[in-house]
Amino acid sequence: MENRSFEGTNDKPCVAEMSLISSAFLICLYAVSSMTCLFGNCVVLLAIYQTKTLRTVSNFFIASLAVADISVGFFMNPILISKAALNIWQGNHWLSKLADFMWIQTTTSATFNLCSVSIDRYVAITAVFKYHRIMTRKKCFAALTLIWLFSFLFASVRLFIDNSADLPRLWISTTVLTVIIPLFLIGFCYLKIYCAARTQIKKIAERKISAEEARLSAMNRKAAWTAGIVIFLFVVMWLPSFLASCIELTTANRCKKLEVDYAWFWLAFLCFCSSAVNPWVYTIRVPEFKNTLRRILALSCISGVLSICGNTVVLIAIFRTKSLHTISNYFIASLAVADLMVGILLNPILAAKAVIFSYLDPERPLKGSVFDKVEDFAWIQAVVATTFGLTAISIDRYIAVKFGFRYETLITPKFCLLATASVWLGSFVFASVRLFLDKPQDLSTLWLIMGVITCIFPTLIITFCYMSIFREAKQQIRKIKQESSLAARQEQTRRNNPARVSHTKTAFTVAIVILLFIILWVPSLATAAIQFSLSGSNKPKDQVTLVKLEREVWMWVSLVAYLSSASNPWVYSIRSREFRTACKKIFNFFG
Repeated sequence: MENRSFEGTNDKPCVAEMSLISSAFLICLYAVSSMTCLFGNCVVLLAIYQTKTLRTVSNFFIASLAVADISVGFFMNPILISKAALNIWQGNHWLSKLADFMWIQTTTSATFNLCSVSIDRYVAITAVFKYHRIMTRKKCFAALTLIWLFSFLFASVRLFIDNSADLPRLWISTTVLTVIIPLFLIGFCYLKIYCAARTQIKKIAERKISAEEARLSAMNRKAAWTAGIVIFLFVVMWLPSFLASCIELTTANRCKKLEVDYAWFWLAFLCFCSSAVNPWVYTIRVPEFKNTLRRILALSCISGVLSICGNTVVLIAIFRTKSLHTISNYFIASLAVADLMVGILLNPILAAKAVIFSYLDPERPLKGSVFDKVEDFAWIQAVVATTFGLTAISIDRYIAVKFGFRYETLITPKFCLLATASVWLGSFVFASVRLFLDKPQDLSTLWLIMGVITCIFPTLIITFCYMSIFREAKQQIRKIKQESSLAARQEQTRRNNPARVSHTKTAFTVAIVILLFIILWVPSLATAAIQFSLSGSNKPKDQVTLVKLEREVWMWVSLVAYLSSASNPWVYSIRSREFRTACKKIFNFFG
């Protein structure tokens, strides 16, 4: 930990130390910003990589800016988190040097990439039909290489400066080269773009240009204003930090410098928020985003949050409450972990897919990609873990209701652990097969085998168990009703099995979970079956249907399926008094 102390103007020491609460809050902010930044910009890069129509010179500049934003989320934010955690503010600590290096590098690459985007849009607006001759791929890649090479070379100067007296000159040079000059260039480009756009609009109104030129002009204007929004947000978010740097360079009061350093930690967070915001600006400006993406993304996020929160509470309740440490609840805990995985992995994947599809050509499916493999792997693993977990719970309930007193000798903790481990190992092994398959015929075979192993077999076993449970429950009720008095009925219940009523209630609770699972997953499984039946067809009509199923239907039925993971915790709480009590204690503890 590096705390620095100076004498102020009133001979009072100025100690550079952030409070624990402030550090923790700042770390949380940087962590959220980092995850958002990485997620959004990775989606942008993946979309450009996957879609041929997006591989344009303009989008290569956007991709370069996305890489710069990713470096903020991957490097800069973690470095600042480390500095905040260790309370390192300034000086020659290696973390301070590294933070300064990354600050200069990310600022340089971001502002120079924004300059490139501005120049590209300027040429596209002012020279519509000459654009492709002027802005070639060769020139684009040469410009991007120079930008990144210069950003690293210029930033590396900080690593060789040990005398703090030399730092002001470095920061002044950085400000001039990476902020003032680029902003003047960007301002010039957008002034010209604005003038050219006004001229084009007048020509269109007077019908002095062709329809094709009018279409290209409109498209280029929209791209220019999208880049303009990104640049405007960059300036707004970076301006406070720029002003703080100016104050620090101009003041001689060391205590004042420390106050600015303290403020800079918070202002830097605002700066790097621009890296997290940029991808959403690109997607919001795409028309498809406004329809499908907005709904799916919102619902997927809500479903994911509910699934994570609900199942986390269930796991904490089982862990903290001794009365819930039963074999039945251990199986439920395993199912809660599977539901938690849906919230952590599948819901974010669905949200990412919605964002990616907003970029893609409407006629082009997202098949055969690494993203497609990861999604299929997570989907298969979740289905296998859930269906096999529900099968294990059904067998547990069947034995508890059917055999009563022998339950504890038949279902031991060792058996429970072995069954749970087998379920999870089987789910990962079976799902990993998808990672090694690329041929369509092999995938069809995999989906067919999966349908039999993870749907048909578990359904038959679960049906048998619950038919037997229902028959046993009816026999118990008939025996109780044969008694004439209430006291006799209660005595008969106690004589049959003190725990059998509880086992029966738990069995029907699990039955509700299984019923919800079947209802919510049937649309998804039906869609998968239709896709499987059409996968071997070469008819244009069937290919169009496949694309529509993947782009429109699949995301909605997946969202419905994942709702089962969010609903299960509420079923446990509503049906079990012990779960309700344990959950109340948890909420009271955090409240």
